[in-house]
Amino acid sequence: MSLREIAVGKNRWLKIAGVVSIAAAVWIGVPKGIWAAPSMFADVPSSHWAYEKIMWSKDQGIASGYPDGSFKPSKSVTEAEFLVMLLRTYPELQIEAAKADEIWHAPYYRLAKELNLQVKQQPHESITRGHAAQLMTGMMGTTLTVTEAVQFMLDEGFAEGKNGSGVGGFAPNDTLTRAEAQTFFCPH
Repeated sequence: MSLREIAVGKNRWLKIAGVVSIAAAVWIGVPKGIWAAPSMFADVPSSHWAYEKIMWSKDQGIASGYPDGSFKPSKSVTEAEFLVMLLRTYPELQIEAAKADEIWHAPYYRLAKELNLQVKQQPHESITRGHAAQLMTGMMGTTLTVTEAVQFMLDEGFAEGKNGSGVGGFAPNDTLTRAEAQTFFCPH
């Protein structure tokens, strides 16, 4: 059975397909001139390779910048940051606010547990590209190895290789940057 058949058979696949379709419709409906506006982040000029994807994620409420007006596109993403961005791509999910006595990402980890996502419970550690792929495919109702998750992401066009084609070119053991993360969420 192929990875595609595994994923298509899951109910969550329908949800992600719907979200991707809506996101694509929004993306297609946005006038191209809108992206020519000056950057909202001091460290993301309009010439940055991920500028459009970063701005799209910001506009969708998926990613945000820092209080100093920066985005820090080259900064590694922690597991908690990636989990928050991933869950924000699903507007139908009801994410409760953190309680007064708990850390900001606690509600997201509770929801991840309910969704059976393969979080490592290492919120402050940088996430690898492979682990991010596992979390993304986990939202489709699948539990895949890193290699399977990366191959699925490549096959379905959710991601491209970092250093070439195939799983090795995806660089699954490299840490994921904030700019790279937006490429996973933004429709192409």
